[in-house]
Parts: sequence; C-alpha cells; structure tokens
Amino acid sequence: SVGSSRQMNNNTIHFGSFPNITSGTLYCLYGTYSGGNAPINLECSGNTINNETLPPTTGTSYLIYQGGAVAGTNDRNIIVDNNTLTNLVKNQSGTLYPIYLLTTDTVKARNNTISNIAVTNNNGSSLSSLNGIYMTSSSKGAIITGNTIENLTVGGTSTSTSSTIRGIFASLTSTGGYAYGGGNTIQNLQYV
Repeated sequence: SVGSSRQMNNNTIHFGSFPNITSGTLYCLYGTYSGGNAPINLECSGNTINNETLPPTTGTSYLIYQGGAVAGTNDRNIIVDNNTLTNLVKNQSGTLYPIYLLTTDTVKARNNTISNIAVTNNNGSSLSSLNGIYMTSSSKGAIITGNTIENLTVGGTSTSTSSTIRGIFASLTSTGGYAYGGGNTIQNLQYV
C-alpha cells in the first residue's frame, strides 16, 4: 500500500527444477515502492540463499533486488542487512547480482555475507559478469558497511575478454549525495 513500510525478512530461498530455461531474467527477492509522501522503509534482511544452482539463463539474475522512487520531499530508506548468499552456481553466461540496489532514496547495505559463488560460462564468446553488491542511482546516500564478499569466480570455456567480477560497485549521481563504505571484507575474486 502507498505510504507504508515494506519488509521481506527471514526467508530461505530454494530453487526448483529449470530443465529448459536458457534465456530470460531471474528475480528471487524483488522489492519496490512508489507513490505517497510518507517517510517509509523498504527492508530486506535476514534472508538466506545457500547451496543452490541457479537456472541456466543467459539473461540477468538478481538474488536480492531492491528499488524505489522518491515521491515528494520525505526521505525513504532501502535497508538490506544480514543476508547470507553462499555456495551458489550459475552455469551460463549473463550477469549475476547477488545484491542489486536501485533507488533515488537512501541505501543501507550492512553485514551481508556473499561467498562461494561461481559463474561457469561455456557459451562461446559470450561474457559473464558477477557483482557482489551493486548500487547505482541518483541516491541521496549510501552506507555500505560490514559486508563480507569472498570467493567469487568466473570461469568456463568462453573466449570472452570482457567478463567482470566486482566485490562492491557504488555509483552516486545525485548532487549532494553521500557514500560511506567501511569495514567491508572483499577477498579472493578470481577468473578461473
């Protein structure tokens, strides 16, 4: 409803069988809001995706996608805290975002664990991209702290030289916006 906070907390996600999916976009926990002028929050915390093989789509896969738009003058917050995304495999080209944040409001991504995620791309010369936490927008501000991002790999037989691996990507385009990142651990990002 317009003007009230939203929560997607303490969920455990398991993928089913995807025998013939080779294209399309995958969303696991997708939250968004718009409208109204209330100072509301969109919260996605305490969720777990562990020991899973993602559908083999060449499209983009979002494990946690949180977005929203400012309406009026009140600040709103997107809060993504204490999520665990571990031991995951994507056996196809395309882009994988464990946490994707898109908003013109304030973003808080704190104390998340993103580890042991492998993209295995055997799709000719197609590229793959793996981004631990990806935040881009005209956000009023971003606080990205205390996250652990480790053991992310992109491999396979693809001949692409354009694949990317990022621990944290944050882009602010708002005049007067602020970004703070601290206390994050990022290690062992590899092409294999």
